[in-house]
Amino acid sequence: MAGSSAVRFVTPAGTEEFHGEVFWFHRNKVLNANSFFNNAAGIPRPNFIRNQFGFQLGGPVGIPGGPRIKNLFFFATFEGIRQRSQSGLTTTVLTPDARRGVFTYIDNAGVRRTIDLLALRGISIDPTIASFIARVPNQSNLTTVGDGLNTTGLQIVRSTPFDRDTSAYRVDYNPSPRHHLEFIYRRAGETIGRTDIDTTFNNPVIVNNVGPTNFGAAAWVWSISPRFNNEIRFGANFTAPFFNVNRSQNPPFFLSGLPFTNPDVTFLPQGRDTQIVTIIDNASLQLGAHSLRFGVQFDWLKVRPYNEAGIVPTLGLSQQVLGVGGNPAALTAALFPGGINVTQLQTANSFLTLYSGAIGSLSRTFNVNASRPTAGFDPTATQTRDLRLNQLGTYIADQWRIRPNVTINAGLRYDYVTPLSEANAFALLPVNPAGATTAQTLLNPGGIVNFAGRFWRPDRNNFAPNVSVAWDIKGLGQPTVLRGGYSLAYINDEAIRAADNSILTNPGLSTTLAPTLAQVQAAGPRLSNATNLINTLLVPPPFNVPYSYASQFAITTNTAFGSPDRNLQTPFYQQWNVSLEREIFRDTVLTVRYVGNRSTNLIRAVDLNQLDVINNGFAADVARARQNGFLALAATGVFNPAFNPAIPGSQPLTVFPNLAGGGLLTNSTIRNLIQTGEAGSLAGIYITNRLTGSVVFQPNPNALATNILNNSGFSNYHGLQVEFRRRFSRSIAGDFLIQANYTYSKTLTNTAGTGQTRFEALLDNNQPSLENSRAPFDIPHIFKANGIYELPFGQGKTLDPGNGFLRRLVGGFQVGFFLEIGSGPPFGIYSRRGTINRVTGGTRGDLNTVDTTLTRGQLQRLVGIFRTPRGLFFINPNVINFDGRAVQPDGQAPFNGQVFFNPAPGRAGSLQRFILNGPRRYNLDMNIVKRTPINERVNTELRFEFFNTFNSPIFNVGDQNVNATNFGRVTSTFNGPRNIQVAFKIIF
Repeated sequence: MAGSSAVRFVTPAGTEEFHGEVFWFHRNKVLNANSFFNNAAGIPRPNFIRNQFGFQLGGPVGIPGGPRIKNLFFFATFEGIRQRSQSGLTTTVLTPDARRGVFTYIDNAGVRRTIDLLALRGISIDPTIASFIARVPNQSNLTTVGDGLNTTGLQIVRSTPFDRDTSAYRVDYNPSPRHHLEFIYRRAGETIGRTDIDTTFNNPVIVNNVGPTNFGAAAWVWSISPRFNNEIRFGANFTAPFFNVNRSQNPPFFLSGLPFTNPDVTFLPQGRDTQIVTIIDNASLQLGAHSLRFGVQFDWLKVRPYNEAGIVPTLGLSQQVLGVGGNPAALTAALFPGGINVTQLQTANSFLTLYSGAIGSLSRTFNVNASRPTAGFDPTATQTRDLRLNQLGTYIADQWRIRPNVTINAGLRYDYVTPLSEANAFALLPVNPAGATTAQTLLNPGGIVNFAGRFWRPDRNNFAPNVSVAWDIKGLGQPTVLRGGYSLAYINDEAIRAADNSILTNPGLSTTLAPTLAQVQAAGPRLSNATNLINTLLVPPPFNVPYSYASQFAITTNTAFGSPDRNLQTPFYQQWNVSLEREIFRDTVLTVRYVGNRSTNLIRAVDLNQLDVINNGFAADVARARQNGFLALAATGVFNPAFNPAIPGSQPLTVFPNLAGGGLLTNSTIRNLIQTGEAGSLAGIYITNRLTGSVVFQPNPNALATNILNNSGFSNYHGLQVEFRRRFSRSIAGDFLIQANYTYSKTLTNTAGTGQTRFEALLDNNQPSLENSRAPFDIPHIFKANGIYELPFGQGKTLDPGNGFLRRLVGGFQVGFFLEIGSGPPFGIYSRRGTINRVTGGTRGDLNTVDTTLTRGQLQRLVGIFRTPRGLFFINPNVINFDGRAVQPDGQAPFNGQVFFNPAPGRAGSLQRFILNGPRRYNLDMNIVKRTPINERVNTELRFEFFNTFNSPIFNVGDQNVNATNFGRVTSTFNGPRNIQVAFKIIF
């Protein structure tokens, strides 16, 4: 949904003679190696088979050896892929006793006991729950999953299908020497089984990724004169990728809160229909020493996304409704012979909740039908839009041969991208008052949301110059060329998907109902009452547009509003380079090159309504409450953050008393967040539960978040490149070609820019410099080399046997390779704590790093591959605690060797993001080719291709959380095991 179109689908053209090939590529389990972790665990190689087959055929239109149509040629190609592989899935299942209502526990004396929960409360298993349990396999093979008493693990192996068919056809016609016509059509379709989405027991999976694509193009090339040529090209690309769920109908509801793997696929269909139409006109004109090129391009883009997510009600099991509305009362420790600890008692109540079908939550998404917007919310409607964006580009360029050895290229391009719009104005945006900026509108507590069709103002001043020079320096013995250049280019940086996500932030055309616990309790919180719960509590809400921020926030505090900046500009990047190329030996060239670029005005969505825990004194009060809690823990054994004058050092709290209920300091969730110093997360809880009292946390109190899509992103790249090229050369030992290059580079940015939506809320709006870091794809050092070596056997070679049969037998052998050695990927060390902002997936407090006592160099020396009895690590285990974390529990003295520390309340971690690199990466691919001529017109080719030739694992490393029990641990590989592919071609 991001980019422009590419209408030139490159295919060979037919010629005066028939040419073609038939090919087949094959891989299977027998030829593949096993993965590193499968070998370590004693797991056999999974089944795998892949066949890739097809043909190419081109020539004149007519009958071979018979009549032909003059100057009319064709080309056709087909490729099919049929792949079947296996992937493992770890699931949680019930033990045989748990399936029939018998609970197993370890009593306070360490004795294993069982108790019949059904008999204890005089109930039977709810029929719907019984049907769910019946769909869960009654077997297990893993003891590392579940509690080992009532739940255990089942590792299942499932088939992952992948089918693809691609065909293309081209016709060329030359009605005269000055005119050329061409027509191209391409169709592609694929089906991919999505084992990453269908995580149930289904085999085969029922979620498939289907992506039909139809592409067509036509071109007319006209040689107006020997010096003037023109080409007109028309193209259209229609594609409709979507995620399909293969079931006859959706269930009446989904169930959450199960203590085992859900047998229902809760994913619902979604996708998009994209249509791109392009017209291009390019011309070239030769005027003496000047070669002029100029042209224009028009693109029309239509994107119609749809999404059914949430339209099926979801009912959640909850212990909170035990003893309410006909549900059995919660279990107490006194009911368990021998006693039971708190954790196991909670587990027992979760199973009682399961067996009785105690429902504590409901939710359902309602959408407005785009074809009948005035009808309001429709429980069966999908979320749809009809998005439009058009592009215009025109350019002029001159290649001027100022001297025989000096060429200058200069040009100017103009690009205009229309503002994104919804064709039927079926979208909602905050209304900008006259004279107000988008930021002011989003932060205005009295804001209004209404229908909108166009999402930002036109940006029409996008002129992009470019200039380059090439100088063939004479008098230096060997050919030497100095080149340099500069260019500016405007880009489409997810203008559709990012803006669409920003617009969808505004509720009104889609809303999710989630009744309160009190409402559920009053309506009968039982699964047997599911139909009544849905019909009573999940009815379509009133449709009110326009509406105010305040009215929506009154419905739910989890309300966010969003808008693209009304002055959003087209992002652009500047690039520059200078290189020196010299032939150092015969057929051998060495190039040294500097390349730099800077991207400006990159699209990024941020939250303007960040909560404030500094200026209102809240973070400081959290620090006092935290200290009070630790003092109380030492004195009484209980963490109590309230002021206690009887405990020396305990301090009065100044902000918590102003919150509703005094901040609920007895609540376990509140206490846990105070103990970890997460002032931002605490503030988020008080806001969403309407407990802020007189404390002001946000500039706009009528929204949880106000997200603006603006041009606040940038990136810088600087690279030194050294390239060595040896052209195909003949020698006594054989013919060979080799290329190698090395790049030393660095990329700095304030935005990852890897997510489609470009939503990257800042950790702290008051400290935007915290976002500045290396890019997540920054690889400082990388060396690549590839080569081809033809053995000196066969006709015309050093060792020519002279005999036709022997020439075919020993000739035509070729060996090739591709080698890559590079730095490991960058990664960061994070606390993931909401000390200064609330924590949300991948943004805000989730990006909070840590404090450390080491320098960057000292930290980098901790990185490597460490094989220990505890497992495989890429961070030295000496800095990891016995429990797998890199920090000591809050309030305790650091462990011996601890080098990372969680930040204090109101502070961000001092360690920069992506400051370290993972272990070095290495990979070698090779191939062996045998070409055998059958006759003058027919040849065969047999290939053996070795991917990851030496089966060298590249261990997967990623961002690390010091508070996670798997800190620094390696659990997967970036690359696959060695694959051997066999291929056979007949070329004629």
